[in-house]
Amino acid sequence: MKNNTYFYAQEADLFTFYRIPKELVKNTKFKKMNGDSKLLYGLLLDRNSLSIKNNWVDEQNRVFVYYSREDVQEDLNVGNQKAGKLFAELKEYGLIEEVRQGLHKPNKIYVKKFMEQPSTPDNTRTCENHISEDVKITSQEVGKSHANYTENNNTENNNEFTKVNSCESRAEEDLKITTEIIEKYNEVCSELPSVRDITQSRVNKTMKVYRQLEKLKYNPPDKVFKAVFLKMRMSKFMNGLGKSKWRANYDWLFDEEDRIIRILEGQYDDELCEDGDIGRAILDREV
Repeated sequence: MKNNTYFYAQEADLFTFYRIPKELVKNTKFKKMNGDSKLLYGLLLDRNSLSIKNNWVDEQNRVFVYYSREDVQEDLNVGNQKAGKLFAELKEYGLIEEVRQGLHKPNKIYVKKFMEQPSTPDNTRTCENHISEDVKITSQEVGKSHANYTENNNTENNNEFTKVNSCESRAEEDLKITTEIIEKYNEVCSELPSVRDITQSRVNKTMKVYRQLEKLKYNPPDKVFKAVFLKMRMSKFMNGLGKSKWRANYDWLFDEEDRIIRILEGQYDDELCEDGDIGRAILDREV
């Protein structure tokens, strides 16, 4: 009987791998770098490939990626402080550059070439494995799912940026749609708690409802979401003006799969806020 705990023939090729450049392991200038920092650099290189495919470049044609601290914590099973230290170490070695955009926009992360780095910084220290479940995540970055990066050598040069599979392409599309929906929520429901982080959990929940609306022929779904946000804006109850003072937020919309449909059906309609008449006029005109 075949023992399935072993690899047979070409079975290793069935898997998708992250790639960590040998240079980070063999070159003495990276010897003091924490192993998790090297792994994080490999994950960032992985994302760089799909950014190139999608032409995510700035005005200087430099490729950038998005990778939230929350996603790093989940992927590497570390706490918020540890994730911050890993990013800090990569910056100290000149392997990444992070640019804040402000206005609740995600930070851009530029992944730099490991082959052209200066000597090891004097102030580099080994990061501690500091896991803290109670630290509040306040980063304003967007998590992405990207493809693989390969080393710069003669054997693998032609495959430096691997082909992105259909699942990763769908993940990119899901993120794009979710980002647009959240931006519309922040714009329309400006008096309600805003969304700062586009986490994978929010993407999953948003797209589950989005596809449910498509299946039920609520087309186009983007107008459906706009209608829901306008109803939230108009409702005294959802704006915390009721007896309980409770206020709705983006995550509340997706706690139950059919909540958005119930809002569309009018089950949460109540007295209008001060700008409710304006919102009603917009709703009648746009949807």
